[in-house]
Amino acid sequence: MHGKGYASEALAAALAWLDRTMKPPSSVCIIAPDNVASLKMAERSGYRIVRKGSTGTARPAS
Repeated sequence: MHGKGYASEALAAALAWLDRTMKPPSSVCIIAPDNVASLKMAERSGYRIVRKGSTGTARPAS
């Protein structure tokens, strides 16, 4: 079921809920460095790589 957009849709819904209910200054996701598809999806959702190795990505609050 790859490439159907389900993960992007789920991430968008989760981020909307997070922003609406908790209003955090930022959020973080941890993605394995070799998981290119997830890294691209996170980047499209506004995350940016802040550390490699243990690969952390951070997204400023909207």
